[in-house]
Formats: sequence, C-alpha cells, structure tokens
Amino acid sequence: MDQFIARVKRTGSHFFDRDTMKFWNSRVLPSSLTRVEADRFRFITSEQAFGDEQRLYAVREASFRIDDGAERVTITTIERHTSAARARAHKLDGLS
Repeated sequence: MDQFIARVKRTGSHFFDRDTMKFWNSRVLPSSLTRVEADRFRFITSEQAFGDEQRLYAVREASFRIDDGAERVTITTIERHTSAARARAHKLDGLS
C-alpha cells in the first residue's frame, strides 16, 4: 500500500495528504489494495467526518493515465458501506 500511496502522491494528488486525511478523519484499510487492471486499482477507506457517529467504508477506484507526458490519477468512489466486512465483500463487484 505504501508504494501505491507514493505513486498517487507523485501525480500531484492530495488524496492521501496528512491534512486531507485528518480533515475527513479518513483511514485506509490495511491489505485492501487490489489491482483490477495494469493501471487500475481498488482500495477501501473509512471516514467519520464532521462528528458523524457512524464510520462509513468506501470502496474506491484509482485509475492512472499519462496526460501530456505526466502520470495522473483519478480516484472515484464506487460504493459506500456501513461496515468494513461489507465493503471488503463488495470490493470486486461489477468486475469481469
């Protein structure tokens, strides 16, 4: 996961910056990174933002591409769940 986060940061993304993670009270679930294709990955984060009582678990997808000679990343939320177990169970849904 550390290499993946470093790659995301090299693209200029602030998704995993300490301040961003702190603002959203966000955590990355250990061992949740899965390669979907060569430059497409899924992983799970959890957030408990703005004093919400319940922590939510988001299945996210990172897609890397080359744009004008530089690597870029787009990170999207695929789905949200109320438990880590449900997020892990659904992480690969919709993939063939």
